[in-house]
Amino acid sequence: MYHPNKYFHLTVKSVTFFAIAKTAPLFTSAEVRRYMLPPVTKKSSMVKIRKAKESDYPDIFSTMKENMYQLQSELGLEWSNDKLQNHYRKKNNLVIVVNGAFAGFVSYDFDEKGAFIHSLQIIKERQNLFLGYNLFSEIVQETISKKLSLICCCVFENNKAKEMYLRIGFKEIDREKGILKLQLDLNQRDLCTKQRRTSLHDLR
Repeated sequence: MYHPNKYFHLTVKSVTFFAIAKTAPLFTSAEVRRYMLPPVTKKSSMVKIRKAKESDYPDIFSTMKENMYQLQSELGLEWSNDKLQNHYRKKNNLVIVVNGAFAGFVSYDFDEKGAFIHSLQIIKERQNLFLGYNLFSEIVQETISKKLSLICCCVFENNKAKEMYLRIGFKEIDREKGILKLQLDLNQRDLCTKQRRTSLHDLR
């Protein structure tokens, strides 16, 4: 059951997904890296991913509002800064920085089945640079390291990003009040080469 005060956001144009070959049901991190499409922007001294610090939260919440406020308002959902901050500060939060400057974040947690991505956001100035790929791949590797196979997220039905995630293998499993719940099963490795190439071009 979705609660209007629990905001689940997934808006990023820079996620590149991966195709998994038909091997064992679960994978090691090395196996994941072997089958993942490499990002155009490689991790370097310029691009770093780390745990969020207290000083990052103003950027985290301002980015979330800039990317999501209008979409949420169109669905008639309340926007409460206090409730958002209380919700997201309790999650696992990673930030990505470029040249030492904040560029985006991912907020997530785990249950007994897998990962739930609460929000994955890239600042508008840094979108289309495959930075979201780096954040998403961190979640994939952590999910597999825990010997889990599911990654879930929610996306607003008026968010164009939903089509991207459906094309790369996420499936809609529920819908309520304009919010779609999507799920990716890492054991369902039927992404063909053509689909993978389409996703790579669409998700830059």
